Amino acid sequence: MNVPSGEFLLLAVVGALIYNLLPGKLARGWLLAMNLGFFSTFVKGWESVIPYAGFLLFGYAGVVALRRRPTTPVFLVFLLGILGSFFWLKKYVFVPDMLTLDFAYTAIGLSYVFFRVLHLVIEVRQGSITEPVSPLSYLNYTLNFTALVSGPIQLYPDYREAELAPRQDTSPPRRPGVRQGLGRAGGLRPLRIGLSR
Repeated sequence: MNVPSGEFLLLAVVGALIYNLLPGKLARGWLLAMNLGFFSTFVKGWESVIPYAGFLLFGYAGVVALRRRPTTPVFLVFLLGILGSFFWLKKYVFVPDMLTLDFAYTAIGLSYVFFRVLHLVIEVRQGSITEPVSPLSYLNYTLNFTALVSGPIQLYPDYREAELAPRQDTSPPRRPGVRQGLGRAGGLRPLRIGLSR
């Protein structure tokens, strides 16, 4: 699926509508399903995802470890590990060929994911992010389908604020005695709200 395609636009619109109709955790679960569904369109077999998954897992381990113990040695292990694994997966010219993987693997959006993971590790180390980062929030933040291929690099606190923001009803107030829309759910009101976000 290409980002400027009609399929992508349809996925984004339908996804936004459903996301805005669901409550909190279900909405976040739906976003994860959307993110993984979009990501899967670039995958050529389950084994091609292993290096990418390893990179994400290592980054999350760094976030958890640094939240528990934000020392310089722990930080350096994860900082150098994230940098090294990124250079290795991107096959930078200074990485010897004998160290690179000899099979095709998924690397779509790895640069954007790299910057998001690096940002999280640095911010947790500095104490700027004080609350625990759940696996669900981590995956939705790093694999967000709206930014995976073409950015931008959003800061985690901004993402988290949007993730936790209460959904507000932007429809006009109801007038007593006047039927509002279609059915119990308010008809097209959720559609208007979803598209206005």
